[in-house]
Amino acid sequence: MPKITSGGRCAPTHHLIGAKFKRQQPLGKDIVDFVSFQVRIIIEADGGQHIESPNDALRDAWLQAQGFTVLRFWKNDIFNNTEGVLETVLNAINEQAHKSKSNNVE
Repeated sequence: MPKITSGGRCAPTHHLIGAKFKRQQPLGKDIVDFVSFQVRIIIEADGGQHIESPNDALRDAWLQAQGFTVLRFWKNDIFNNTEGVLETVLNAINEQAHKSKSNNVE
């Protein structure tokens, strides 16, 4: 299980149950905080500048149209509720893995 440092980074590894995450990855015209191309999940660590941001909604819609699940967490939640955040991410990874297996069966 990765550890999240005070800078909001996962260290020393960016792996969660087989899903490799890349940090600060360009996607379209933006840079996402973390992305796993294997399970098509993006994780954004948001600070106060993201409160009710119309740009985030447009960006999320574009990323979702590209087949990604976007998970947004407030930075204070990442620091104060790390286990809850990791549980949410793990659940999303498991969901995506289940969808992928279902699509391969059809």
